[in-house]
Amino acid sequence: MENVVGDIADRFAGAFRDYAVEGVPASGPHEPAKAEIRNIGRFLDQAIGSAVAGLKLYATKALLDADTTQRPGTLAHVYDDATPAKNGIYHYETGGWVVDTTLSDVFFGAAVQVTGDKNLFDAGSALVGNEIEFSGRIGIEANSIASQPIYVGDFSAITISGLAPNPAIDRVYAFYNDLPIGQSTFVSYGQIRSIDPLTLPIPDGAKYFAFSPKQRQSGAVSIANVQVEAGVTATAYQPFTPRILTVAGQVAGQRPEPSFAKDAVFGGAYNLFDVSTARVGGEIQFNGGLYGETNSVASAPIFVGDLSEITFSGMAANPAIARVYAFYSALPTAVNAPDPALVSYGQIPAGASYTVSVPAGARYMRFSPRQRQADAGDYTATQVEPGAVATAFRPYQEAVVEWSSRNLGRQAGGGSAQTSIGVVAIFGDSITATENVEAGQYTYGSGWSQNWPDYALPMLSPTNAYNFARGGAAFANYSGAVPWQRFHHQLDVAFAQSFTPDCVIVALGINDLRFQQTKLGNYDTAMGKAYNALDLTVSIEAARAGFYRLQQQWPDAVKFVSLPLQQAQLDGPTLQAWGALIARMAARYGFTVIDAFSEAGIVADFEVSGGQGRDLYDGLHTDASGQRKQGRLIGARVRARVL
Repeated sequence: MENVVGDIADRFAGAFRDYAVEGVPASGPHEPAKAEIRNIGRFLDQAIGSAVAGLKLYATKALLDADTTQRPGTLAHVYDDATPAKNGIYHYETGGWVVDTTLSDVFFGAAVQVTGDKNLFDAGSALVGNEIEFSGRIGIEANSIASQPIYVGDFSAITISGLAPNPAIDRVYAFYNDLPIGQSTFVSYGQIRSIDPLTLPIPDGAKYFAFSPKQRQSGAVSIANVQVEAGVTATAYQPFTPRILTVAGQVAGQRPEPSFAKDAVFGGAYNLFDVSTARVGGEIQFNGGLYGETNSVASAPIFVGDLSEITFSGMAANPAIARVYAFYSALPTAVNAPDPALVSYGQIPAGASYTVSVPAGARYMRFSPRQRQADAGDYTATQVEPGAVATAFRPYQEAVVEWSSRNLGRQAGGGSAQTSIGVVAIFGDSITATENVEAGQYTYGSGWSQNWPDYALPMLSPTNAYNFARGGAAFANYSGAVPWQRFHHQLDVAFAQSFTPDCVIVALGINDLRFQQTKLGNYDTAMGKAYNALDLTVSIEAARAGFYRLQQQWPDAVKFVSLPLQQAQLDGPTLQAWGALIARMAARYGFTVIDAFSEAGIVADFEVSGGQGRDLYDGLHTDASGQRKQGRLIGARVRARVL
């Protein structure tokens, strides 16, 4: 925005100049022209609207073309080129700027809303020389920097991290119920009192957030590592990557998480303490606040709203002080200050284990596994578990512990009749495979490969799980397929084992499109054949035969089919048409259909064929982010259906 401020001043100076010819008194006094002033208003509409939307601003196309330092996908607005056709919206691709045909005709304000993929703060478009005031107003202040308004309407909390010191003043933030153009949108404000990560609950009705990463501080204050992200945990810094949120009020992308996430509370299935989220250099104090303390470690908030007792064990000696724990009625957010959600606190005495009752009204707990202890005591074997008995250490495994405000019944020892779905059998291709099946390894848990089952199964707490998936597998016996790449070979091996599953999950279909798109088949033709006449080289006929066999072999198992994901190597309409055919056949044989194409939150627009995208590392296969999204979707759907 700073490159536009001079233009605004020049336009006002020109419209309200003293003389008809600037600087020439003999030309006579200048009477301001209404049309010229109205043009300034239109210019301000464009400039402010584009800046609020997160677009970079350039007066001319020449200035735009000269800037080749931007990341691919960056959006920009040329607003005052002498050639009108050159004005409009552009996006940056490797090698230069390209007219953005989607957005070029969309203009001002909320017509275009841009957000970040993970980090919501765009340092490159921050407002230098502006600050956020207590009233929510974006004011002018030379030694300050204000963020662009950040859309937070989809979140329950955000966390700010990576701030540099700003000793002059406690920096101000504000929430708004609409784009902050005018006082009427202001909801509330607060102050950032340290450089420690700060978690802020989103107030009711708030849709936008803005803050001052630098405020009234003379000299340089770096904003290069500032991150604003959804959730209550500060994670590793990631640069701002633009994502179009809406175009002319219409949703242009999908939310980064599947919709069920706002209704679910995640926690440990057995060990409630996730060491990977522990805050090194922080401690919990008697007032419930999280304070900086060099020789301490603090846990992230732990959900305990479904429990009556918890037991601590596995902590190293901490003779310096009895470690503090605290219970809260809501997510604790205070940093270096008393937490308003505090219910009660206590201290963990020395000893092998310690049990404490969860007080009435408490939903969260946090504690210091190490506190003011100069020699680094090991806290990686710490366990916090439901019940009054300390059991053998188990690493943290994530599970859904509350759904739509309903507790899902964790109990001492982990799991319960409510939370375990029994034995699971899984069939699929490369994005499902976790075991080296060709070496005879089918029992889940070897760690041979990571995929979505690593995120889904902890949510389901199975008594046993078996995964027969293999890379390259398809429904059909396509030309060139090795045995394990055939759905029916996976079934043959599974049926020969000595287990009976309670739940079956099939996730196949993408390789039928990749390897034999001309032999997908027809529903009516497949259903018109006798079972023993089905052609297993035709995809939908092979799918029908497989579904039939699963119902015949394991009639009491609850069965699911997960449809192929969106990806960058095949077009959406083709994937949707094939997914609809799979879904129709699966439903015919009593399978519950999981629409991963629409619900996983993996969106083809953000993926790159042959390269790293948002959730796919080559446009086809999921990386850890994509595995997590797919796994949480499948885990949630299976849990809701079975339990």
